Amino acid sequence: MTVSRRAAGQVTLVCQDLRVGIRVVDSPSTMTLLSRLADVLPGAVVTTDAISKAQYTVVELPRTVRSRFVIRSSGRRSRRVSSATEVVEYLRSQLSTQVAETARCRIFVHAGVVGWKGRAIVLPGRSGAGKTTLVAELLRAGATYYSDEYAVVDEDGGIDPFCTPLQIRSTHTSRKHARTHEQFGARAGTERIPAGLVVFATFRAGHAWTARALSPGNALALLLANTICARTRPDAAIAALGKTAVAPAFIACRGAAHEAAHQILNLLEGGA
Repeated sequence: MTVSRRAAGQVTLVCQDLRVGIRVVDSPSTMTLLSRLADVLPGAVVTTDAISKAQYTVVELPRTVRSRFVIRSSGRRSRRVSSATEVVEYLRSQLSTQVAETARCRIFVHAGVVGWKGRAIVLPGRSGAGKTTLVAELLRAGATYYSDEYAVVDEDGGIDPFCTPLQIRSTHTSRKHARTHEQFGARAGTERIPAGLVVFATFRAGHAWTARALSPGNALALLLANTICARTRPDAAIAALGKTAVAPAFIACRGAAHEAAHQILNLLEGGA
């Protein structure tokens, strides 16, 4: 995206059904920051057609201040970060949730997703469930990257790509670090694909892989438990996810992600 200095006051980010005004107080980093906003969310478009009120305002402080950027929201909350990269990551985190909540033509499920031979492997789970580690191992095994955060389901039960950077949690701290799919030797999915396998995996250190099959009804219930709009749009969620849940589904307990990735690919290929 190219933004002129004259337009560098407030822009509007559009993604799915979300329109958010973002105001950047003019500073040396303004142009760099604005040029990166289109990369915050998959499919996002940034325009200079400002809406009436900015939901987020970004202010850059003098370089002598350690936390150089202040991000204010319309809810009067504020967040201080040290770099433009952290600004983008913070907005990505906030806006992806808003996209999931406001989307009218898609159902967003908390899940990691990869593609394998034209079919989607869906790994539902909330933050901290270990799905990112599992996605990373599947990418190393040759899978195509679709999402680290949400399975984006259409009305026919198919899965759209939502390729945000993987948020890898440090083994020593709780801090997350963004990694691209290319860093795992993988390519990103660009087309909608059908669900081929759904695995609800729980991590337990040192545990050997165990899995049992789920009925479509039980799979649907567990998918709904991880769905953003399950309460606000239950009919639409059930209709779409009911078609996803006809794919083979398993509930599993796993230890090492490498072993689990191998077992998941076996399940998709019809193995044990």
